[in-house]
Amino acid sequence: MVAPEADSGGSSSDVEAVRAVLHAYCRLLDARDVPTLLDQVYAVDAVDDRRRTVLRGHKAIGEYFEGAESIIEATAHFLVNVDIEVTGKTARAASRVLASHWFLNRAHVGPVRPSDCVLIGTYDDALERLPQGWRITHRTVGALGPGGLLMGEMPDLFRGFGGASS
Repeated sequence: MVAPEADSGGSSSDVEAVRAVLHAYCRLLDARDVPTLLDQVYAVDAVDDRRRTVLRGHKAIGEYFEGAESIIEATAHFLVNVDIEVTGKTARAASRVLASHWFLNRAHVGPVRPSDCVLIGTYDDALERLPQGWRITHRTVGALGPGGLLMGEMPDLFRGFGGASS
């Protein structure tokens, strides 16, 4: 991957459009707007490879995120170290993500409380410029550190996050 400001083979507007899709993923996931996330971020036949779970297509990806809403009260995703390389109508992106999670089963503690789980990982994305704009066609999620858990407790839904062994 090359730094965004380096010559990536694509125009700077393509690089910024890809970056906007990656940021939209975080913003829409945190807003719990799964239909818009699917429409604006993923190609219809996209693959989201979480290493333990491989999701194929809008239906499977949507069901995964909607299922997580049954245990998660809120999330906050922060995307950093984003490297983007555009070649014609395709792009590759590598980024790091820090994601805080607040669980419904701890809502009784009150609205002002530390997050229950903070995960740290990587997103390796393949994107394609489609008629509706840039969309992720394949995402691979990886864990940083020994298992991607920065603090708190990992719920069963996330066990094996990014290929971690536990």
